[in-house]
Amino acid sequence: VHEFGSSWTHDEVVVAGTVLGAAVVVGVLASGAGWFWGSDPYVEKVPWPRLIDDGTELVGKMMACIDPTTGNTRGYVKQDSPEDVLGKIGRARNAQGSWSITTWEQRRRVLRMLQQYILEHLEDLVQVSCTDTGKTRLSA
Repeated sequence: VHEFGSSWTHDEVVVAGTVLGAAVVVGVLASGAGWFWGSDPYVEKVPWPRLIDDGTELVGKMMACIDPTTGNTRGYVKQDSPEDVLGKIGRARNAQGSWSITTWEQRRRVLRMLQQYILEHLEDLVQVSCTDTGKTRLSA
């Protein structure tokens, strides 16, 4: 038995017991945090949202995508009309309604899927960013 104020750090058994106890407590706390982080580092696969195909053809006003570093045209995209923009805003509002009622677990799974996609396609994403903005790889 140690008296208050005695140097308990000189007793190897007490020190070993304290270290072991601390390790057990940390292990229990870390394993109990699984509800927050989840047990899987990534979601296997979450189905991608389906693209809305309203039959609209890519006709009408087109906008060239220019690589600012070379001046070359990379491709073309359809310019949205004001009506197109309003339709997309409406679909985004509807999607927000669905998202707002999801659980923490569902949101975590979606965010993990996005994390996995970004990590798997990092080089492609950096290259697209460089080509689109003219930035260096470090800046992109």
